[in-house]
Amino acid sequence: MPWAGLRDDELQLVEPRFFEQRPFAEIGQITGLTENNAKVKLYRILEKLKNMLKGKIHE
Repeated sequence: MPWAGLRDDELQLVEPRFFEQRPFAEIGQITGLTENNAKVKLYRILEKLKNMLKGKIHE
């Protein structure tokens, strides 16, 4: 399961965005990040997940 490869701080961004549909501004407030920083970090987390899934598909 790809979630197992994410750190706790990464999950703190993924869960509210994709499971609770919270806006980036609210995620930033919750985590102490700016709205833009939350966006950038989530983009990088998605790239990480994409690469993890690619590795699983090619195994």
